Amino acid sequence: MGMNNMKYVIESDKELILELDNKYDNYEFILNDNSYLNLKQIYNLESVNKIINIDLNGINSKVDYRLSTLADKDQSFTLNINHNNKNTISNVINHGVVINSSKLEFVVNTKIDKGNSKSILNQESRIITMGDNNSIIKPNMFIEEYDVEARHAATIGKFSKDDIFYLRSKGLTEKEANDILIKGFLEVK
Repeated sequence: MGMNNMKYVIESDKELILELDNKYDNYEFILNDNSYLNLKQIYNLESVNKIINIDLNGINSKVDYRLSTLADKDQSFTLNINHNNKNTISNVINHGVVINSSKLEFVVNTKIDKGNSKSILNQESRIITMGDNNSIIKPNMFIEEYDVEARHAATIGKFSKDDIFYLRSKGLTEKEANDILIKGFLEVK
């Protein structure tokens, strides 16, 4: 692999908890039987173009992925998850706030081939816009097996006027109200 790539192999019955930084452009994760990956990404204001590939090769392998980003420059995140065995689980949560005229793109591709039954796919992607921009969410699920659970949600919008009004009624400025809403929305749990 080149300098901008990083590969992790998670052995059977092991777990990896990792917070990604901006050191590499591409990450690859291979999970074996009964392995677990807890992956977090947090970005603020910088220009980013990340590709993450996750292969759930082992039976009972699981990934929990959480991305939070505040975009003041163009950002693109592509996540490819391949459910290559039975009883695999992927949980994906992407939250982003876009300010000014920058663009944020979330592409989530999950794939289950025929025969990989009892697998679970969950995707939630939300982008809050704070200016004129053209953000995109692509929640792609390629499923060839009937015996699976698959859920996805994708939302692009603004903060609720009611939420901003409520915070303003407590004496906060509009900027302070937005700052509180942004912080709560992006907080990684």
